[in-house]
Amino acid sequence: MFFTNQLVPEPVRVPYFIVLYALHIIGYTFQTAVTKSGQSVITNDPEQRPLFSTFDISMTSIFFAGAGIYLANYLVPKYGGWNSEGLFREFTLTFIVFSGILTALAVIGLWEKDRPEFFGTGKNKKITFKDMWQILKGNRPLR
Repeated sequence: MFFTNQLVPEPVRVPYFIVLYALHIIGYTFQTAVTKSGQSVITNDPEQRPLFSTFDISMTSIFFAGAGIYLANYLVPKYGGWNSEGLFREFTLTFIVFSGILTALAVIGLWEKDRPEFFGTGKNKKITFKDMWQILKGNRPLR
């Protein structure tokens, strides 16, 4: 999305970027859904879940702060300012690798629970529009 747009012909750049961005949003949505549902299967103990959420928020905050420090204290001096394609390329590639490592750790952490007997009730049930309507109608926080 960031490094190939200039390689396509000028009239195609905007549609090309829109398609790549749509793929990014779809992939991000899939990743987020899996991340949040994965967190809920790690433990069934209601006393551990708040602790897990505290750990999750703390680590997320540390990672975001670390990204800012890495960017401002390492990449900006290395590339001589903020206006460098190389800076953004290295920043993006660093966090792609970092995200890949964290995804691998998540897969390892969920490995034992990734069995059909842990999927919901263990029974396949066809969900209809009527079921979705009942949730939307009756779940005030969701609305």
